[in-house]
Amino acid sequence: MTDPASEAARSILAEMREGWLAGNGARFAATLTDDADYINPEGLHFHGREAIAAWQDSLLHGHYAGSRPVFDLIACRRLTDDVAHLVVDTSLAVPGGPRAGLIRGKADAVMVRQDGAWKVAAFHNSRVVEPVKPI
Repeated sequence: MTDPASEAARSILAEMREGWLAGNGARFAATLTDDADYINPEGLHFHGREAIAAWQDSLLHGHYAGSRPVFDLIACRRLTDDVAHLVVDTSLAVPGGPRAGLIRGKADAVMVRQDGAWKVAAFHNSRVVEPVKPI
């Protein structure tokens, strides 16, 4: 039997993807708590749903216009009845511009249940790069 938190996580990731594909930062951020924290792969920190939505809009109409994300839930571990930690494989196909190509990543997130609904309270996204080989 699938844990309801895992089902909620997959639903949230699907809605984030749909918001991204629609070029709609507010729809992407609707999956977040009002006071969410978001750290992007470059280490920039955004606090609050509105700030994250604005930043997401700038990406979706800038460097990542027309890009296609994939969010694949790898793990969902309940920390309490109302808190879960997520591990997500990400990939982003960018059609053009300075970041054209396939960008692979790994994200971790904290999902909380508030008033019966699951939302993301924290999201940290990192790029997956080739490890440096020892000399």
